[in-house]
Amino acid sequence: MAGRRDPRLRPRHDASLFKAPLSFDISINEIFLPLVCGGRLVVLRPGGERDPHHLLGVIAEQRVTFTYLVSSMLDVLLEMAGDSGRLDSLRHVWCGGEVLTPELYERFRTRLDIPMYHGYGPAETTIGVSHVIYRGEAERLSTSIGKANPNTQLYVLDDELRPVPVGVGGELYVGGFLLGRGYVNAPGLTASRFVANPFAGDGSRLYRTGDLARFAPDGSLDFLGRADNQIKIRGMRLEIEDVEAGLAEHPSVRHSCVVAKKNTAGGTYLVGYVIPAAGSEDLGADDVKAWATEHMVEYMVPAHLVVMTEFPLTANGKLDRNALPEPTVGAGSVVAPTTDNERAVCAAVATLLQLDEVGVDQDFFQLGGDSILAISLLSALRDAGLYVTARQIFTHSVVGALAAVASREDVTAVDHGDTATGTVVGSPIVQWLGETTDAIDGFVQSVVLNTPAELTADALDAALSALVRHHPMLRAELIRGDRWSFDIPEADQASVAWQESGLPLDECVALATAGLDPDRGVMLRAVWRRAERQLVVVVHHVVIDGVSWRVLMEDLATAWRQISAGDPIELPPVGTSFRRWTQLLAGADFDAALAYFQRPLPGPDQPVARRALSEADTVERERIRTVSVGPEVTAALLGEIPAKFHAGVNDVLLTGLAVALARWRRDLGQDQSHAHIELEGHGREGRFVAAAAGFEPELSRTVGWFTTLFPVTVDPGTAPDLTAPAYLAAALKAVKDDLARVPGNGVPYGALRYLTGATFDAPAPQVLFNYLGRFDAARPGTGNWRAPQDSWARSATRGCGCRAPWSSTPSPNPRRTARTSWSPPSPGPKGCSPTTTSRRSGTTSGWPWPASPRSTRAATRPATSPWCRSRRPTSTPSKDPRCGTSCR
Repeated sequence: MAGRRDPRLRPRHDASLFKAPLSFDISINEIFLPLVCGGRLVVLRPGGERDPHHLLGVIAEQRVTFTYLVSSMLDVLLEMAGDSGRLDSLRHVWCGGEVLTPELYERFRTRLDIPMYHGYGPAETTIGVSHVIYRGEAERLSTSIGKANPNTQLYVLDDELRPVPVGVGGELYVGGFLLGRGYVNAPGLTASRFVANPFAGDGSRLYRTGDLARFAPDGSLDFLGRADNQIKIRGMRLEIEDVEAGLAEHPSVRHSCVVAKKNTAGGTYLVGYVIPAAGSEDLGADDVKAWATEHMVEYMVPAHLVVMTEFPLTANGKLDRNALPEPTVGAGSVVAPTTDNERAVCAAVATLLQLDEVGVDQDFFQLGGDSILAISLLSALRDAGLYVTARQIFTHSVVGALAAVASREDVTAVDHGDTATGTVVGSPIVQWLGETTDAIDGFVQSVVLNTPAELTADALDAALSALVRHHPMLRAELIRGDRWSFDIPEADQASVAWQESGLPLDECVALATAGLDPDRGVMLRAVWRRAERQLVVVVHHVVIDGVSWRVLMEDLATAWRQISAGDPIELPPVGTSFRRWTQLLAGADFDAALAYFQRPLPGPDQPVARRALSEADTVERERIRTVSVGPEVTAALLGEIPAKFHAGVNDVLLTGLAVALARWRRDLGQDQSHAHIELEGHGREGRFVAAAAGFEPELSRTVGWFTTLFPVTVDPGTAPDLTAPAYLAAALKAVKDDLARVPGNGVPYGALRYLTGATFDAPAPQVLFNYLGRFDAARPGTGNWRAPQDSWARSATRGCGCRAPWSSTPSPNPRRTARTSWSPPSPGPKGCSPTTTSRRSGTTSGWPWPASPRSTRAATRPATSPWCRSRRPTSTPSKDPRCGTSCR
């Protein structure tokens, strides 16, 4: 305090305001600085710091002369006071904690014409490390943080802790006796932020602020933004502060704020918030958007803009970015396409999502698309003569933007290192299976396809043979050992086994399953039911997943068209082979993701099961409780809610699951709101290895088992009423943010654990969740070489794509049949594992449960009932008290 004693604070004349909570470091200055100077301390009522009306009244009544204010609160007080004179008693104002804009300082100077002290200092450095005093006109207002305070050393360093020249940006480090000791019970974080001081030999440390700065010629510092506020929009790096400054230049904008958000595909977009200047209360979001489009660089223009009368503040009076509202997306007319590319992309998206109309201003993922459908969109656009990459769909998810980057020529990079045959290291999910069990007989996926009336035995043989020759994994030989792998022979050695039978459908499935022999490369068997015009296709799960089935169905249809026309069979190119994918995955640098997956849980993950597992709890004995909701709720799940919250269907469903588990635990008497969940993904995430590979793998037509399994922890929070709409809306935002922090959509976890040998100490999740996607947007239908809707739905829910509740038997696939023949030992408990599929006609979740004398269908109700009720967090309640929900 002695070093901060200010002679300008006059004993018995100055009154300083104490308003900050004691947990806020600035409270130390507010209490003791006026006292050591002999001034008078005015104590605000608890909570008054958040009430600008009360704050303004106390300043006027008590004739306060000195106060600390963050920029956003100063902005509000100046607006409220106007020309009333209620701030005229102030002689000094200390402003800090947020960026000070030139517009705000100009209003301050015009109204009060007194000195402003602008301070900077993270909490880890005990209140403040630098300051600058502004009087009259001032320069560098939005950037300068002044010079070092007494007993403080400031350094601007590069990545190797070397000082950078004057005028060059680097990271700001702070030294001096004012540094905190570290973070409580977080030695790893302490070590990463408090580093050894390379400029002193006394064992002292420097605090790494994470802020970017540069020294000016006069020795003062310019603040350049947060190191972690650098984001990429459409591949272009930018600072959020630059976008805020750009919006603040609008002549009718008084204050601005910009937040970077993630869509369901992991793409980043900006949302801007503005407060109109006095006299411009009728300012509209469209007006600001139009001005920004004209005056700012295109990629810096926020995707959405919100006009507000005031910004929400934290208890410390700072801008509360987490409390900013989600932008409302209007349901008005769409913007029609005008170019050939736009028309082609709009038509492809509309067809894929079964929508009547799609505009160029609409977002693929907010319309109900997901990462699996993005793969289908690649194929649909290719059929229309347009070529894009998966990365482009994720980074240009607005239809018009995607059309702008689409090419009429195939610009896919040629990978000269891609040889599809030879030894293939098993993918992480295959390694997981090998660690789990060696008993994989019956671990299959199957589908029943409609066949043309004109189909002959020769044509069927030609089509199936072409399929096996074209897709290497369908003829791969499984090699078991410490690490499972495959050996793939050349295509000319391929053969296919199929037979004709009039047996009932289930017996045909069993017949085909019995003929599989993965160790000898017999991965596909088929049975033709000629009279019923059905083809049963069974593939061993070690070489296939849900996306692969779509590829096979398309290729069978293509082969049949070519056979019917008398043309030779020529199937579309595969792209990156599965063998090459596993090589790229093993060679990718995922070290940056290691820290995320090695984080400890926020607390114990208490049991969700009502009884312990027994050896009898296997897939062979599991039963399934099916929960269905009707078209009204499904429409909200697939479109209304994701669009309103700029979220994905997966975000919404996981929020419902997390809230259901929180309610279940509350009923069990447990105090736990976080949910530790194992997620299952499709795994075709080529963009996450592109940096190391030098190109983005093309995986949309590659057959293989790509599935990813990875743990996440989401916390929807808690409230007295876990069904209240306001709580559910906040829960969705929280879960969405938690999922956005998962590195690489979970791909790095499997690569780190099963390909590089990384270890993880966190307990295995008790809950596994898998959203299988929209099945009416895929291939099912009544046409030839398609799966009938009832068959597809039955197979999708039978296998469930996950592990059984209260058991640990893995079954990570959407269409596994012959379930009773596969019952490996249990590697670890899974408390519940809902798997969800969606159609416009309804959404279905399967909750497996073990059939035993001590476990009944009623055991799933504590989870399934809240699950049903928590999947419409912001929609209008249905008149039906069950909201169209059925459980069976």
